[in-house]
Amino acid sequence: MKPIVLLILIVVFTNCKENQNKELTENQSYINEVNRISSLIKNGEENFKIKSLISEKNVNVLDSMGYSFLSLAIRAKNENLVKILVDKGANPNLQNDDFLKSTPLMQCSNYNLVEVAKYLIEKGADVNIQDKQNDPVIHWTAYYGEYELTKLLLDNKAKTNLKSIHSDGVMHVALKEWQDSIVDLLISYNVKLNDVSKEQYEIVQAVKANSFKNFKRTLKSNLVNSKDASGTPILVTAASNGNLDIVKYLLQNGADINNMNPVGHTALNRAVFFGNEEMAHFLIAQGADVAKTDNRFMLPPLIAAIRKNRNELAKVLIEKGASINALDGINGMTPIMWAAGYENKEMVKLLLVNNADLSIVSKYDDTVFTITSNKEIQEILNNFK
Repeated sequence: MKPIVLLILIVVFTNCKENQNKELTENQSYINEVNRISSLIKNGEENFKIKSLISEKNVNVLDSMGYSFLSLAIRAKNENLVKILVDKGANPNLQNDDFLKSTPLMQCSNYNLVEVAKYLIEKGADVNIQDKQNDPVIHWTAYYGEYELTKLLLDNKAKTNLKSIHSDGVMHVALKEWQDSIVDLLISYNVKLNDVSKEQYEIVQAVKANSFKNFKRTLKSNLVNSKDASGTPILVTAASNGNLDIVKYLLQNGADINNMNPVGHTALNRAVFFGNEEMAHFLIAQGADVAKTDNRFMLPPLIAAIRKNRNELAKVLIEKGASINALDGINGMTPIMWAAGYENKEMVKLLLVNNADLSIVSKYDDTVFTITSNKEIQEILNNFK
């Protein structure tokens, strides 16, 4: 190779290397700047300082954890910074690169920030964007029982029938999470899973109002298994409300004690979840199936007990034959996984002494050992192996 050609190649290679290094340095500098802004937002730095660092170029980038500045401001509950960022061009629909691909509105749900959500919607936030699991934000608000946020979304034409891996719509979410106030709100917006006749409506309203007098006056023998617009039997509603008189009267007149709502909750399930021990003991004495649930969501009374740390009721359910290793339908989790996930040490101990299977793996590849970071529970589990 001639010296002149070799020299040219060396110069070209050197220039390319220098340009590449310069580009890498600039990229690293840019990444550092983004993460610096992210840290300032998280640490509650004064807004004027953050504002001075925001530009058209960086306002919609994600930090190293996958969050936009707008979502970080929401997580910091900094409403003024939210407005500054939107004024600077922040996209109210930009999805984060987190586990669920959440939106700013979904972050509002995480912190129940109604006014911030209202502002974002006014600025163009789409109420029907779905996360990685196809849940729109109204599923989030129903899950958390956020009445005002759910109402805001309904007022802004949120779709109520979008399907996700968790449900066929928001009513299912509200039902399976025992969020009765959200169920009633949805019904008031004509979201329904069941048609209700005039006669049925009257008896349903009497039960929901806990009016035994009106209930007894309007009840007919063919109405004892009536359901409301969500598909919830009146026996289940009465048990949720803790009205033992109505429950007794319905059973005396032929109501099905194991009748379920659309997500598999029975009257016993509801009595357990809401901690009504007298109701639960009565239903069990009357022959309620302690393991009854549906074939989709599969949330039996024992899961209800675990969700609300009803340890004494859980003992009774187990004594009466509740399945120790039954998997729920959505996550494929066992009762002991639920107990560990909710950091209920006493429930974990109870399930262990009743031979809970520790080898089962959930649909998301979790075991009881990986589902919690609680050191006390991990120690309990490891000592039992």
